[in-house]
Amino acid sequence: MRRAFRMWPMRSMQPMQPTQPMQPMQPMQPMRRTIRMSSMRSHECEASMKRRIKTKKARRMRHGPIARPRRVA
Repeated sequence: MRRAFRMWPMRSMQPMQPTQPMQPMQPMQPMRRTIRMSSMRSHECEASMKRRIKTKKARRMRHGPIARPRRVA
């Protein structure tokens, strides 16, 4: 669940660091990234939204009976 969210900053951060020293690889990597990002974003965004809802529901179900009296009282 958490990996999907953590992968976005990791993907954006990791390639940026190597691009500075790896000058000959710059033209190839950005093209691959843009293709991957454009194709992956639609899938991962939908998955992330679904996962967020699922995690929220799961947390509510787990902590519901204990958390509700605490919030009210």
